[in-house]
Amino acid sequence: MKKLTAFFVTSLLALPIFAQQPQKQETPSPILRSTVFSAQDGLLSINLMDHVFFGYNIVDADAFTPNGGGELSLNTLALNVSPAPSFGLQVGMDCKWQFFSTKDSRFFLDKDKIPQVIHYPIPTPGNSAQEQTTPALPEESMTSKYRGSLHTFTLAIPVLATVHLNDNFWLSAGAEANLNMTSWTNFEEESGDVTETTSVADGQVRPFTFNFMGMIGFRDTALFFKYYPKTSRIVPDGGVEFDYCTVGVTLFL
Repeated sequence: MKKLTAFFVTSLLALPIFAQQPQKQETPSPILRSTVFSAQDGLLSINLMDHVFFGYNIVDADAFTPNGGGELSLNTLALNVSPAPSFGLQVGMDCKWQFFSTKDSRFFLDKDKIPQVIHYPIPTPGNSAQEQTTPALPEESMTSKYRGSLHTFTLAIPVLATVHLNDNFWLSAGAEANLNMTSWTNFEEESGDVTETTSVADGQVRPFTFNFMGMIGFRDTALFFKYYPKTSRIVPDGGVEFDYCTVGVTLFL
């Protein structure tokens, strides 16, 4: 309950990340867009739909073979405080979607709705032990391809400090608190010209996770890096464990 209360108190501040140096009449910021409020002294500003993230998830897992993954995150609201011309603090609220893809396996939701990994090994002709225990399979099944993916939808509260090196370059660093709303899994089996797809909704993920973040920006574009520590794994204990970080590009709208 304390964590939930702290989250809602933080969210009332309403606010992603990198809103840059507040726009001033004499030197407009090349980065700031969609400003709905800006104090005359430039100390405080509020932005809507400020930027979007496009990221790639780098996954490390023993339970399955990673086969790509990504992140799409859209800022909804940002509060920017700039006590100095070259320094600012940002608190935001983002809608974040992530997916994690597997090769030759799937994420399976058991009775407790905890994602597990089920492998689908391709039969090997000539294995006598296997031939004794495995029914004869059609020829096309010998070349079947399996792909699985886990998707999550999250409300993120990033808190960042931004330093402006000059009028064009800036650096940001901070952390994100994540409220994981829901998850779902997809599974695809391709055999010859036939492809079958199944989907299961409402998989269990941890309600609260966190990650660290860093950015380097040039005007309206930035490169970002997010690190998710092992203590903040998105899947509960007992489910499939994997660690990951995210790299990508931020575009200001």
